[in-house]
Amino acid sequence: MIPMGIYKLREDFTFAYVSPVWCRLNNIKEQDVLDHPHLAINIIHPDDQDYFLQKNIETLIQKSSFNETTRFIINNQIRWMRIQSKPHQDDQGKWFWFGTITDITEQKQAEIEFQQTKDQLQNVISSLTEVLWSISVPNFKVIYVSPSVEKIYGIPLKEWMEDYTLWSQFIHPEDQGIVDVIWQNMETKGYSQTEYRIVTHEGEIKWVSSKAKYVQNEQGIIIRIDGIVTDITENQLIKIALAESEARLKNLIDYLPGVAYQCLNDEDYTAIFISDEIERLTGYKTEDFITNQISLQAIIHPDYRNNVRKQINQFLEEKKCFEIQYIITTIDNQELWVYEKGRGVYDRNAQLKHIEGLIFDITKQKNTETELQNINQQLIRKEQMLS
Repeated sequence: MIPMGIYKLREDFTFAYVSPVWCRLNNIKEQDVLDHPHLAINIIHPDDQDYFLQKNIETLIQKSSFNETTRFIINNQIRWMRIQSKPHQDDQGKWFWFGTITDITEQKQAEIEFQQTKDQLQNVISSLTEVLWSISVPNFKVIYVSPSVEKIYGIPLKEWMEDYTLWSQFIHPEDQGIVDVIWQNMETKGYSQTEYRIVTHEGEIKWVSSKAKYVQNEQGIIIRIDGIVTDITENQLIKIALAESEARLKNLIDYLPGVAYQCLNDEDYTAIFISDEIERLTGYKTEDFITNQISLQAIIHPDYRNNVRKQINQFLEEKKCFEIQYIITTIDNQELWVYEKGRGVYDRNAQLKHIEGLIFDITKQKNTETELQNINQQLIRKEQMLS
């Protein structure tokens, strides 16, 4: 139980009574404050004294209740106190204020720390390009939408806060069927993960990745839906370009944002051909790979080499295209996440000649995923602390 001091204050700012708890909280002896009421003012933080006294004077003049939170300096430590009182007039017409004082320092510090953390998280969220959103269930009121929604959709944040159905209105006409898919997934799985096109307010067509999930309370009742929308237009266009240009790879290689290569399936993945994009990605010159001064195997992070080789060999044995992700090390020892898509090239006798494929830098995407996970974990911890 939080200790609460009790006092009785006269209209002339003198005390008629202070309880032992009041004395202990303020570190003032009972007789001292009864004889010298100014001692109760002296312990108020200097920055709060004028405001505190002004509110007290207003209370006395108006014969009203008093309810303020202020800082005290007790034993050279700042303590937050909540002071509350109500007026009472006795039979002789004299006014008194019966009040309480409560030390809420721990609560106030928790509130300050929570607000600081909340502000920090808000700054991080505001810097993200992804749209974070949350709506209540069953009334489907918008609880939160991150500011990045304006950049992706071209609609003011205020409008999104007022109408949760806006998201479906921006779906491309040819992709409207995805709405039923999303709700079906939500009802059967409790979550949904889809990709579709949207048409922005300015008429721009974009690809987005949409993820949503139900959130339940302790009783298992669904109370809201949380989600994230990511603009994947760039990645989606790359996939489309790859599908359309696979037969013309050599002619279009200079226009692709990834590293194109052909290599042997030997110990070093000796390069037969590699595009100039490799220099931007790794810092090593193209000719260094062709002359075997550095190899594709060598730039793979040691922790991933065995697994990369194992996966590639498995797909080659099955004569399937492979898609893998791993970390590489650049010339300046920087670690980057890459996505590699490739396949084996075989002769008429079905014997492997070489491997060809593309390598893309996905470091930013990986960092964003990690950052969002950390934000969610921090929010959960803070909510648990305050619940």
